[in-house]
Amino acid sequence: MWIVPTIHPAFVLRNNRRYSGVLKHDFARAISLLHGWRPAWRDEHFAYRPAVDSIEAFCEGAIGRRATVTYDFETDGQHPMICNVRCLGLYDGTHGICIPFLWRKGETGKKANWYEFYGEEDRKRILAAVGKLLGSPRVTAVAQNGQFDQFVAKARLNVEFKLDNDTMVMHHVAQSYLPHDLGFLGSIYTDICHYKSDEKGAKWSSRDDGQLWTYCLRDAKTTHIVHETLKRELPISYPRAPEIYTIDMRMADICRGMREAGIQVDPAMLAFLRDWYGQKEARALTKMRETLKDVGMKRTDFADLLDIFAKAEEAGTGEGELRPGSLAELRAVFTYLGVPLTAVTGTGLISTEKDFLLEARAFLLTQGGADKNDPRIAFMDYLFAWRECSKVRSTFLDPEVLPDGRVHANFSVHVTPTGRLSGSDPNLQNQPKEIRAIYVAKPGHSIVSWDWDALELRLAALQSGEKTLIGAFDAFDAGRGPKIHYVNAEAIFRRPMAQITEPMYRAAKAFCYAVLYFGGKKTTFEAVHEEDPDMLFGPFVRCYDNFKGARPRLFAWQEAQVKRGSVERHLDSPVLGRRRWFFEAAGDDSPEAAAMVNNGCQSGAADVVTLANFRVVDEVCPRFPSAKQILQVHDELAFEVDDREAQAFAKAAKLVVEVEVIKGWRLPVAVKVEKRWAEAGSGLTVEGKAKVQRAWGKWQEQRA
Repeated sequence: MWIVPTIHPAFVLRNNRRYSGVLKHDFARAISLLHGWRPAWRDEHFAYRPAVDSIEAFCEGAIGRRATVTYDFETDGQHPMICNVRCLGLYDGTHGICIPFLWRKGETGKKANWYEFYGEEDRKRILAAVGKLLGSPRVTAVAQNGQFDQFVAKARLNVEFKLDNDTMVMHHVAQSYLPHDLGFLGSIYTDICHYKSDEKGAKWSSRDDGQLWTYCLRDAKTTHIVHETLKRELPISYPRAPEIYTIDMRMADICRGMREAGIQVDPAMLAFLRDWYGQKEARALTKMRETLKDVGMKRTDFADLLDIFAKAEEAGTGEGELRPGSLAELRAVFTYLGVPLTAVTGTGLISTEKDFLLEARAFLLTQGGADKNDPRIAFMDYLFAWRECSKVRSTFLDPEVLPDGRVHANFSVHVTPTGRLSGSDPNLQNQPKEIRAIYVAKPGHSIVSWDWDALELRLAALQSGEKTLIGAFDAFDAGRGPKIHYVNAEAIFRRPMAQITEPMYRAAKAFCYAVLYFGGKKTTFEAVHEEDPDMLFGPFVRCYDNFKGARPRLFAWQEAQVKRGSVERHLDSPVLGRRRWFFEAAGDDSPEAAAMVNNGCQSGAADVVTLANFRVVDEVCPRFPSAKQILQVHDELAFEVDDREAQAFAKAAKLVVEVEVIKGWRLPVAVKVEKRWAEAGSGLTVEGKAKVQRAWGKWQEQRA
């Protein structure tokens, strides 16, 4: 009996039509099995633990045949700078060898006992042979997510591997809308049965060396077959796909360099911010508990809902003490307060996402009979503050700092369909500005960074021909006008510039970017409401209509993008021509519509930043040997540069990145030379920033 796993057809029909090709493929495979077809995959010609002479012969033979060789490392961890290399798999199209470096012999506690397979001299011969193989111009070197394997080879084995093709990047360029992991690619492009988990669905065991070697060589062979197919598919996927692939491969190499360089952490600032947010979290929790008493909540009120007090007593938190981390307790509280439970999970728990909390607050104000002084509103505000502080502490204030005192974050080119980089371990792409202060330049160096002012909005203005926006940008660039969001605030609130306050500015900024990504009235209101919780829907609608009337060409361009994307089912980025696919006709305020407009803005911005990055690396860095790129975060580039070269580097970089792009418009950048990535509290209001700075000074004095 044969089983062909596939995707449920209902899943595809429910707005997931990007998987329709996968479903058809699996049905075709099932039909072929019914007619007698059988998978041809075999593990033959796999050699495990080969002798050194055999390894050298394999490498010389592959070089002589000008073979395509795929390689794959298996490690005991995910971080390439601190993991142990278990084995290396090589496959040349006909034969595969697995070279084990470490073998596992028992454990001491939870720590494995590792032993070397080869002696020192044999190890040197092996690395020399493999390095020659994967550095030879006669060999096409291929890997799946090769950025990781290259890094491991250099960091842990001190050998350089070239990477001619990366199957993960190839597939992302050709079909960005599908998964790119090897398990998925193997199921589509090869006959191998799924080997990433056992028959019970559990992940394969890494404790068994023999199983690990087989797994490693299957990865290498699968990558080889996938590569041969993608070589044919990539050029015909769309006209500029080969060019985009070349760009992404170069960006992947830059990403590897950024991870290798890392960024310095200031342990004192890290400790201070942990304390700061911990204190804010504790104060918010205390206020939440106090407001429940003000509401009049009693133990008996939970009789038919949930006895949270008994749980509190068991946890030692005291009778009647709410634990906001307990979703069950929050559900009971919300029920008592009269909040509609519109975001309940299948298990009956309630969501604490921003949108739901803001929606609940708005409901109490508009339909729940509450005013701004109602303790129920105070409770929601304190809950929101507690949630934000808790999230910041757990997500951003516990980075993995290596012994060199730096965080070596990962950047990837094969995740987003827009061309933007993606970040992980930690994700520096979504680091709040007030947290960036923990990252500093190493002694004797500065962080030189620059970003493009309102880049995405500028690109939308250019493509739409919205003269009011273009004129406002030109005036600001010439020093004759205010920031763009003050101009937008005038149009939104219909007030003169002198009456625009900082909260109105922030609300206008949120308003503008929600509109920019084709958010309808509901989505835009949610974005503005987050900045100004007191704004009600009625006044907001008037503001929305004001803005639409003041920026007619912007809205017309957005509607044209959606119409074109819905008809052609794809759009290309405005600078490089990266293709993004769409499988559904877009409706009003739908994710598909937002994505279609997003393609002209965010994908265009990614194009601009990528090209600028290349120019700096090619034209500026060779003149400044100390400069190392440490970050690319959305519309910002950052380099760590020796203090003696920092100012000159900043001036030279500004000249090459401020280039004319769409319709000959020059895109200016703001260049900064700093010791920190950002000042403490830089993402907060003026008052909040000053408060953090005072607390930071006092904290330092106490520990001096």
